[in-house]
Amino acid sequence: MLFPRLSLLDNYLLSFGIAVLFFALVCVILQIFGEFRLGFNVRYCFKNKELRKLQIPYFVCLVLALIFTLLFFIQLSANDKLDPISSTFILAILIFPFTITCFFKKSLYRENLTQNYFKSSSLSESSSNTSASSSGESKDEKENEKNASKSQSQQQLTNKSLADGDEEEKENKNEENDENDNSTNSEMDLELDKLEAKKKTNTKTNTKLKKKKRKNKIQALEANLDLGQKEIDVQDEKKVSKNQLLKKALSLWLKNFQTFMSQKRLVGIVTAILCLLVCLIPIYLMEDLCLDPYDSGFSSTKPFRKRMESSCSEDKPCHIYLTVPDDLRYEMIVTFHTSKQLKGEPTVKYGLSTESDYTSSTTGITYEIEFDDKRWIHYVSLTGLTPNTIYRLIAGDSSDDTNWTDEKQFKTTPQSLTDDSLLFVSGGDTNVVEEMNGVTEEMAKLDPSFVIFGGDIALADGNIFCYRKWDKWFDYWDKYALSDGRSIPFIPIVGNHEVLNGYRYKSEPDLTFAPLFYAFFQSSTTLLNNPYKQKSYNSYRINNEVAVIGLDTNHIYTIEEQNDWIDSEFSDLIKDGVKHIFPTYHIPAYPSDDDYDVSKSAVVRENWCEKFEQYGVRLAFENHSHMVKKTVPIKNSKKVSSEEGVYYVGDGAWGRLRDSREGTSLRWYESFIASSLHTWIVSVNTTKTTTWAMDDKGENLTSLTIQN
Repeated sequence: MLFPRLSLLDNYLLSFGIAVLFFALVCVILQIFGEFRLGFNVRYCFKNKELRKLQIPYFVCLVLALIFTLLFFIQLSANDKLDPISSTFILAILIFPFTITCFFKKSLYRENLTQNYFKSSSLSESSSNTSASSSGESKDEKENEKNASKSQSQQQLTNKSLADGDEEEKENKNEENDENDNSTNSEMDLELDKLEAKKKTNTKTNTKLKKKKRKNKIQALEANLDLGQKEIDVQDEKKVSKNQLLKKALSLWLKNFQTFMSQKRLVGIVTAILCLLVCLIPIYLMEDLCLDPYDSGFSSTKPFRKRMESSCSEDKPCHIYLTVPDDLRYEMIVTFHTSKQLKGEPTVKYGLSTESDYTSSTTGITYEIEFDDKRWIHYVSLTGLTPNTIYRLIAGDSSDDTNWTDEKQFKTTPQSLTDDSLLFVSGGDTNVVEEMNGVTEEMAKLDPSFVIFGGDIALADGNIFCYRKWDKWFDYWDKYALSDGRSIPFIPIVGNHEVLNGYRYKSEPDLTFAPLFYAFFQSSTTLLNNPYKQKSYNSYRINNEVAVIGLDTNHIYTIEEQNDWIDSEFSDLIKDGVKHIFPTYHIPAYPSDDDYDVSKSAVVRENWCEKFEQYGVRLAFENHSHMVKKTVPIKNSKKVSSEEGVYYVGDGAWGRLRDSREGTSLRWYESFIASSLHTWIVSVNTTKTTTWAMDDKGENLTSLTIQN
């Protein structure tokens, strides 16, 4: 699929950041080759309507390139495979016209924008030059007058000197004339001093006038430009329609493009090639992206994973695990993976733990899934088992004696609570981190009959290319979830981090939005060749008196779509003598972290809680909030006595933790709240049901006892 779904990532900011970085690379290329500028003159382009309208093609290209780049990187994180050729072609088409517009500095539409500017500038300059010229002429006349006066004074001094030399003898007789001459000399000296002072003053004045002239010129240019732009606005608003403006802008842009290609064809070709390369590089580097923002270190791309060691060996099957079937007293579902197709049929050989040989053999079905490489998922249902019995098994290829798993053991549940107490574990939100293993080890020491995972198991977000997170999770489970050497079967419940986009957003349910979750697990003993045909909710019979109901909190199926099935299933179980029904689901009806009125919790209360009360449920398991939570007994959305009502415990902190409620007071429906990794241990017998939250050190955080 070429165009992505628009809401594929929880972390939109990261996707947007990657898109902006990619777009910045394109801008760097434009800067190097074309002196890239974002618009001709941003100040005036946005100030004037005409300029904005004439820039329409430019900004349309800019916005389209940025938007498509964002969608391009969102698709890299999508489940669908990227089409590199189509994506590169479209991205280049959008960016190339944008680059052409940036390159051509003397384009026609820019000349049109600046015509009034330069015209106003020349007029203003001419006016300034005229005033400066007339001012210069008056200054020259004054200077000439001063020079003439000075020359006349000097000439008079010279004449006087000669007269004094010729009439030396008459000095004594003309004393009165001598006094007049001395007075004249003093006046001349004073006049010369004044002229020198005026000369210095004129020099300073000229400097100031030049600065003022430059400032006036700039102000005049800006004023004339503003006036010219206003005139354009007034004229165009009267004479030109919007369609004409758009046609004019497109016509100018097309003419600019043609001119550019005729004058700078080589630059255009080089630019196109560079843009294509810039598009191809991230496609290669980020192909089939697994985005993992949950601190588990699994973010990777296909080129990176290709250099990693395979997580599933070709020599023998990998990841053998057990899931709870329709009836855990008599059945078991065995699943194993191979990295190559089997020669024969997927087969499980099994027998009693006390026997030396495998006395029985059962074949199953195979589903092929493809991520970086192909993976074959094999499902085998074991039926007709004896309750409360330990079995051992191996799984492999019916036509290849060497391609088999190591031996595993498991135990079926007791027929009835009168035979033995039943112990099981409920938890959720494990993630794929070392912290989960401590919790797993402690709960395995208690020898539970089965485990309920209430969603958000590997936190792969429905991304098929995050399969290595699941591989690591299976490795952890196989290593730490051993009860007296036996493998523990589990019930997988769908959560928001199993599903692409987290929540249902299509008109019809589509299990392919959780591609790995439903490929890895079949929820019913009646196996389906296409695992995406199963439902995301199911009922599990544990023994005569106990059953578990796994529900979907609006991830694949809506909450309302399950209401009729819930009524039917509860009624059938009660008719069959089941006394203890334990609903388990992901989004809590009574959240410990979110607000009480948050819509995703409110819809659970509105649809399911009344049904739980109606059918006598006493204990429900919730997850998602990453806290430890225990409620008071609740009925009709009110606290009631311990003899009635439903207790809601959770909230999913097997491997993920929040501390947002530390130091806050309890809400009306809470009796205990804490921030700690934990699971809920449940013990059921004929007289009472006891549950307690156990942390990763085996310590009891809080407990609850319900009389049966």
